[in-house]
Parts: sequence; structure tokens; C-alpha cells
Amino acid sequence: MTALSAGRRLLKGFPGAVVEITRDGVVTDTNGRLEQLLGHDLIGLHFADVLDVTSQGKWERLLAREPAADESLWEFNLQSREGLDLRTFAAVWAAEEPAGNVWLLEYIRDLRLEPLYEELAAVNSELVRTQRALAKESARLAQALRVQETAVRLRDDVLAIVAHDLRNPLDRIAASVAMLLDDTLASESRPRLLAVVERTVAGMNRLVRDLLDAASIDSGHLALDRRRLDVAQLLESACEAFRAQAAARELRLQCHVAGEFIVYADQERVMQLLGNLLSNAIRLTPAGGRLDVRAEPAGDMVRLSVSDTGPGISPDDVPSLFERFWQGMREGRGSAGLGLAIARGIAEGHGGSIWVESEPGSGATFFFTLPLYRGAAAAGGLQPESTSSD
Repeated sequence: MTALSAGRRLLKGFPGAVVEITRDGVVTDTNGRLEQLLGHDLIGLHFADVLDVTSQGKWERLLAREPAADESLWEFNLQSREGLDLRTFAAVWAAEEPAGNVWLLEYIRDLRLEPLYEELAAVNSELVRTQRALAKESARLAQALRVQETAVRLRDDVLAIVAHDLRNPLDRIAASVAMLLDDTLASESRPRLLAVVERTVAGMNRLVRDLLDAASIDSGHLALDRRRLDVAQLLESACEAFRAQAAARELRLQCHVAGEFIVYADQERVMQLLGNLLSNAIRLTPAGGRLDVRAEPAGDMVRLSVSDTGPGISPDDVPSLFERFWQGMREGRGSAGLGLAIARGIAEGHGGSIWVESEPGSGATFFFTLPLYRGAAAAGGLQPESTSSD
């Protein structure tokens, strides 16, 4: 089958206009689509007669097989017919014979609709942008809802924890006061009851202080009074403060300092951090165990650690360990669950970090870093020694 006969078969079923043209530019056959649009016959006419002047030179090059570099896809404008502006996008087919005819397969559209096409395209683009924006907003609202639900749940948890941790000591204080008011109470019992009240009030004060510290950390306004501090003295003070408590639980507490380190930190806050770690270690380590407090170099930081020989920490618990109230939400908790969250806030407020390494049954080691003192430049130049972490 020749290309010419194949092309004729294509004439009948092609959805757009198809025109067969000789190498001289005369129309020899069509599928009738173009005639319907133009309102007259084309066979026997020169195809150039239906083109506008802007397409004449291009048409001549097509017939001469001399296309320009930018004319790989031929585009011809037809002459206006009673306000009907038409454009064709044509693929050029040639018969196998050198003198064969030219086939133009044309897709025709009314250029008066071009503004509508452009408007539709703009509307479609705007719809796509709107859909994307709506998707982002929906995701943002969903996230906000999750945050709100978490905040409400956390508020309820906080209220439950605080109510529990304040109700018990208040009950102890009320009971002690009632006994102190009893005229029949033996005089030798009064100092013991007053000591109970004093210890209970101190515990309540610690809880209130922890709540205030947690709120300061969350708002980024944890106050830090930074000074040049000797790490060896810090560790010795911390160990000395907890040595009696450790001995009461039959635990051995030792400090190790691998060198001389001067840090730029808030002494009270660092002692608070160490105290939180040591309190947990003493509480969780069985009798006969060991606690080690260390300081080691770590680049421009000093790495401090508190190790114990307790039961260790489950890998599932590690990601949540430094969250507020996390311990308080567990069964058998021993505190409100603010200690490690505050410890993290203190470490990060100094520009350091805190983490834990542990295997169940093999104890746990909590690490935190503090910046070494490097003189006035490292301390912030003219920055006053009393600073804030925000």
C-alpha cells in the first residue's frame, strides 16, 4: 500500500481537517472539515489562497522543502471569514515518490475563543493553587487541633498531678497540726511533729518551684546567673550534699574529675540539674549499688555524667524521658515528673545538651554538657555576668 492510498484512508476518520495538496500547492482532496468551516469548496484551489499574508512565506518554504530552524511544527493562519479567525496546527506528510502530494493534518480552532482558553487556564491554575492552599490549611488546622487536644490533656494531667502531690502533704500537715493542738499530746512528741510539718512544707515548695521553672523553660525565659565555676568543686559539693542520702540506702557514691575544668554557668541551676539526676539515681538504685559522678573533656565543652547500677531504662521509654510530667503519668511514679524536663531546660539554656545511655538491667548514665570558660570573648564580650537564657 502506498503512502498516498494510506493517506486517503486516513481522510475519512481523522477528527480534524485533512487536506491533500500537490507539490504545486493545489488542493486535490479533503475530508470536508475545512470546507464546512470556510463555507466553500477547496478542491482545485491553491491552498495559499486561504492563508493570510503572514503565512505565505512559510507556505512557500514548505512546498520547496526549505523549512527554517524554528518551523519543525508548521502553523498557518487562515484568512478571516466573516469574523471567523482560524488557526491550523499541521503535521506534514509526503508520499514516497519525489513528486508525491503533501498532506496537512490540521487541528482548527476559533481564535475568538482564545481569551476563553486563556481565562479557563488561569481559572484552572487558580483552582489548583486554591486546592493546594486548602490542603495546607487543612493540615495546619488538623495540627492545631492535635496541639489543642494535647494541651487540654496536658492541662488535665497537670491538674491531676498537682492535686495529688499537694493533697497528700496537706493531709499530713493537717493531721500534724491537729495533733499539735491536742492538749493531751506529750511535749516530747511536739518537735517530731513540727519536723514533719517542716519537711512537708519544703516538699510542697519544691513542687511549686519545679512548676515555675518548667513554665519559665517553656517560655524561654529561664534566668541564668552565669559565673566562672570550677567543675571539681561543683561535683564535690553535689556529692557531699547527697552522700548521706546515698549511705542511708546503702549506696556508694563517688566523684571523678578527669582534669581541671572551668565553666561559664549558673551554679545554683547546675546544682539543681545534678540534684535531679542524683535524686533519681538514689531512688531507683537497689541497696548495695553504686553511683558515679564524672566530668570529662568534650571539645569546647565539659561532659558531666551521673551513672547508677539500677534497673536501667527501656528503649521504648527513652524518647519520652525528658518530657514534662512523663514520670507522673506512669504507675508507681515517685515524683511529679518534672525533674528531667527541668534538667534538659537547664542544660540547653547553657548552650549544652542532655541525653541518656542505658540498657535494661545494666543501669543508666545521664550525660549533659556545659560550655568551658574561654575568657571575655567566649563569655560574650561586654555581656554582664548575670544573664537570661532567652
